[in-house]
Amino acid sequence: MENDTLKQPPDVEVETYRVRERRHFSAHHMFLQTAKSAMERAEKDQYERQNSLLTVMVMCSLFVEAMCNAVGSRIVNGWADYDRLSPWGKARLICAQLGAEFDPGKEPLQSLRWLLKFRNDFAHAKPEVVETDRVLTADEVDDMHRGRTSWTPISKLEGQLSVEVAARAVRTAEKFKQLLVESLDFNSSQGIDGDGWSGSITPVVPSGREVPVIVIPADAPEG
Repeated sequence: MENDTLKQPPDVEVETYRVRERRHFSAHHMFLQTAKSAMERAEKDQYERQNSLLTVMVMCSLFVEAMCNAVGSRIVNGWADYDRLSPWGKARLICAQLGAEFDPGKEPLQSLRWLLKFRNDFAHAKPEVVETDRVLTADEVDDMHRGRTSWTPISKLEGQLSVEVAARAVRTAEKFKQLLVESLDFNSSQGIDGDGWSGSITPVVPSGREVPVIVIPADAPEG
């Protein structure tokens, strides 16, 4: 907000302003931004890497359904009736409504299915007994004692996490977003492609009478 937008009415002492703001919130912006931030941490901090990688994967998975809900609520009549559909089912319905190609054998749908399978594997994780039997050199044992490598046996679930896998998840989320946004008309895409808000400021004079509205420049995009 620019300071020069708050112009005081002539010959009127203004002590308060009435501020009105409007924002169409959708969590998909927040989820994708969190995933990208966690991706940066995963690439830089090896000690927190596993936690950061898991954050990336979970946020990208949550992004898919939040994105579907944001778009579906605008273009599908009675969208609430479809709330029990799986994220995959919602994506199929939205693509059909938009006339966008839905081919599970092509990108980004192929990777989208992979990402949602990952989500299901972790959401319904089962316990696992992990046993190892290996021969290590003296240098490898020394590395373990010094904390340069881990003693902890890795489960199949944990083995799915890597920097490359997380990077694929972020790319998949971004490409799915692009697929839907490019299929929307301009008005429907507002607040979907990027987060933003609009509002106005009305000076209030001491008598309580409001003077003409001062409009704040419309968008403040966040991502």
